[in-house]
Amino acid sequence: MIKKWITEILNEESPKFDDDGNGLLDEEEAYTMMQSFNTVSTIDKEYFSVKFKDFDVDGDNLFDNKEMADFWFSLVGN
Repeated sequence: MIKKWITEILNEESPKFDDDGNGLLDEEEAYTMMQSFNTVSTIDKEYFSVKFKDFDVDGDNLFDNKEMADFWFSLVGN
């Protein structure tokens, strides 16, 4: 249920952060999107970079919505 909700949010919000319009988020675009949802504190860029690489399953240095949803889901759990 949470994963479906996350996917719906990403489908709606990720195009707003896809600066080059390729339908995928590079690390900086993904960081900017994540940070926009966290108005309380700054997300550590080094930590984010490590996690980005962990969830970039195909190793293309880009997040599709499934990779991004899996990343978000790991943060909020089931």
